[in-house]
Amino acid sequence: MKYNILIKYINSIPSATKENGIDISRLLLLCEKLGRVNVGAGYIYTSGGAYAHASGTVLESVMKASGYTVARITDAYGFDIKRSIYVDGISPSIEEFTNILTYIRDILKKNKTVTFLREEVVFAICLYVSKILGAKYVILENTREDTKGMFEICAPFNFAIVPKLYGTVSQDELDRVAYCINLVNRGVVTGNNQHYNYLSDKCHKAGIRLLIHRTTRVVEEKMRQQTFVYNEKQYTLKSASPLLRDATVSVFELAELMKDHRIKISSAAISGGIGSVGNCGCFEVLSLSPMIISDISSSCGQLELAYEKLCEYSQRSNLSGVVAICESDGYADMLKDVFAKEKSLLIIDASSVSYRELAKSILTPENREKLTFILGGLEFTEGLGGALKTAMDRI
Repeated sequence: MKYNILIKYINSIPSATKENGIDISRLLLLCEKLGRVNVGAGYIYTSGGAYAHASGTVLESVMKASGYTVARITDAYGFDIKRSIYVDGISPSIEEFTNILTYIRDILKKNKTVTFLREEVVFAICLYVSKILGAKYVILENTREDTKGMFEICAPFNFAIVPKLYGTVSQDELDRVAYCINLVNRGVVTGNNQHYNYLSDKCHKAGIRLLIHRTTRVVEEKMRQQTFVYNEKQYTLKSASPLLRDATVSVFELAELMKDHRIKISSAAISGGIGSVGNCGCFEVLSLSPMIISDISSSCGQLELAYEKLCEYSQRSNLSGVVAICESDGYADMLKDVFAKEKSLLIIDASSVSYRELAKSILTPENREKLTFILGGLEFTEGLGGALKTAMDRI
């Protein structure tokens, strides 16, 4: 059967709704039928919206540079079958996917008494792919709160990276970190120095190690690059994002923790791994003239970091204000909270406008003198970024 027909078949499966949510028992049943694909590998869990995506991507690159076959499963694209599983940094080939999806389709057709949801099917497929392509370690990148429970079927995780919490932290946020700790059997890394006692107590009760970041020192920064010192060693990232830097430091600390469990990760592999990491969607500079920056921050604390950078660049370029493009009411509310002092802020709700029309509105003569800030998930920021590039090429 042709690849495109199989992809269309998977995408035609009904998605989860508020009335009909993801069911763990169904997901476990499907994993069982595929050969208990949710057990056996070394699972590493990363959580926390943009932080999960950034740390998962960096860790994948570092482990690949260390010579391991590593899979990364992500929900950042809403479990789009073609963008949910990567093995050694790339998606399976069309030939591999065709064989895999043909097999999955036959399994589903033999189980007509159970109606699986698309997210359940795609997640099970990702686990199956990681197993048959020989991944020794599987990074589970959980960026969305509504899919959190799905990842539990792979617990206990060997290790976890939980997000650094910026700004004022609520008890709910701390509880989410505690939830992750309870699913791990070896160790956890986080950057929450101010909550060390709380996290340390949780890890102590769970019988696992907790590692906390040491300080970093930025020695050079450009629009699309930063060089920083950590633990007396110098590293360069292809991004000026402080969130990506924090996520990278989490990976450094996790590498130290993994070494204690005889997982070999060399200093050369760490340097080479982070050197090949792209922007990950964190404070990504899409254009300098006009100045357009996108970001996938998913909390007010993360957005505050981006706002500080926006202020720096706005003053540096003598721009008259900020045009913010966001994909939902939730993002608009965050913008209003964080940008409260920004009198010239113009927020454009992009929830019902095409990427092409948005690109046209951003590139008007009036807006070209302002800084355009695109805030949303990866699908949104990449989609609008592509439309902007096309529109600018035609100018």
